[in-house]
Amino acid sequence: MATVKVFSASCLLALCGLTSACNGQSPAPATASTSAGTAAPTSTPVSASPADDALTTGPQPASAQSSQGLDTSASSPPSGATPVLRPPYDTCISAAAGVTPEMQDCIATEYAYQDGRLNKAYKALMAKLDEAEKNTLRDQQRKWIVERDEKCFYDPDSGQAGRVDAAQCSLELTANRADALEAR
Repeated sequence: MATVKVFSASCLLALCGLTSACNGQSPAPATASTSAGTAAPTSTPVSASPADDALTTGPQPASAQSSQGLDTSASSPPSGATPVLRPPYDTCISAAAGVTPEMQDCIATEYAYQDGRLNKAYKALMAKLDEAEKNTLRDQQRKWIVERDEKCFYDPDSGQAGRVDAAQCSLELTANRADALEAR
């Protein structure tokens, strides 16, 4: 039985830049410009279940203490909007040029920011709720953490790309969750 692995857009874009598979041409250094009327996609959000709503997140991706120079004071995306990771993250991923440890550092730095947003939103929401609502929210968050960890599981047999994909998945789900809590 064959196993099919789904990779995030940013991971595929980074790998695409290293191979000729994306454009049918020989590998060449990427240029900063894109063809007229087209824009390269940034990160692809992964939707969280709408029934889930809130608690702090679990384990952070490896190398979460990275200092890639991302500005942690940047504002978060508008509530209710599809989560968009901060522009410095996209810049960092582009500069990583498909080098896995560099990409992991970028992801870890953005994850730390998004996890902080989620924790802040969760605590603010908990402060506004009565005891029954707090218990419901706590249970929903615990369920969300389990679902996120299952969905973003890193299979050691998937190699470096699998490690990047699992970290990217956790990052995007965390950003989605932070958005959902901030909207409440």
